[in-house]
Amino acid sequence: MLEKSFDSYFAASSKGDAALVKLYVLGGLGSRGKTAIQGIQKTLDSQCGADRFRLTGELFLGYSVDNIVIADVLLLFPIAIVIVFLVTFLTFRSVAGVLTPAITVLSSVTVTLGLMAVTDTPLTIVSAVLPILLIAMGCPDSIHIFSWYRVEILRGSVKREAIMQTMKSMILPVVMTSLTTAGGVGSLAFSSVIPMHEFGYFSVFGILYAMIFSLLAVLALIKVLPTTRFVIAT
Repeated sequence: MLEKSFDSYFAASSKGDAALVKLYVLGGLGSRGKTAIQGIQKTLDSQCGADRFRLTGELFLGYSVDNIVIADVLLLFPIAIVIVFLVTFLTFRSVAGVLTPAITVLSSVTVTLGLMAVTDTPLTIVSAVLPILLIAMGCPDSIHIFSWYRVEILRGSVKREAIMQTMKSMILPVVMTSLTTAGGVGSLAFSSVIPMHEFGYFSVFGILYAMIFSLLAVLALIKVLPTTRFVIAT
């Protein structure tokens, strides 16, 4: 039990075997605050040993959650990308069939997270699922477009004619599915909970960006990428 208190920032036990130190860290959870917390941990590790102290408080808990969120994103996002590669390869067995969904997803995630960085919006427990959500929402558009293109090729259309017909046939379905999805997820933007509010805004942006990218860039990629189907010997 801490019995000796010199001021509101420091207290020590009567036996001298425990102490409580209160610190105010300037900068909050910004880069300055995180650097300060890392410095405090490093100093205590070297001076006291890792098992001789405990850190707590709202700021430290937020810092710990941020680290867990980042670690989860770095683990789950590559796994999801690998799954997309495997599924599209086994389905289409062509360079364009594999790369167009992957490029759509990578572009959507990069631009959306870049916008979060520009607006100084941190990843939270809620927004950490945003990269995985964009994979789920961004892949179907490009996959539908490439599938329709393959149908046109199988009907005997030349490449340019197949691309034009695919564009005419897929604009309305892609736009409607993307808008309805964005509308559903975008309702979270009206939440009074700030992380949910931010998640709603950036989800809508990412979904609409994936829609525009799919309509404008996917067919352009099909134009320049090989679409020959790989033959796998059995």
